[in-house]
Amino acid sequence: MRRGTTPTHIFKTSIDLTDAEVIFITYYQNKKIVLEKTKDDLDELTDEGLKVTLSQTDTLMFSTSGQVEIQIRARFPDDKAVACQVIRTSAQVILKQGVI
Repeated sequence: MRRGTTPTHIFKTSIDLTDAEVIFITYYQNKKIVLEKTKDDLDELTDEGLKVTLSQTDTLMFSTSGQVEIQIRARFPDDKAVACQVIRTSAQVILKQGVI
């Protein structure tokens, strides 16, 4: 992920999340939650996965030092809760800082 850009993250899931009441996509870096997206923020939700687009402001919140960890958690109407494995990536540098 490059800072200051608007990437669309596409997550393929082995569990159908379309009936989930609550979905969190948590972005964690340097021992703190940097960003959290919810079901309302999703661009798309299908039985195969989900898509979410980050804004320039979102990606500028990440540091170029330290891995970015991403995890999806969901809760269903029957109170069953699931979590995916942690995904690791980095936030890459940009030369011109700020939102353009």
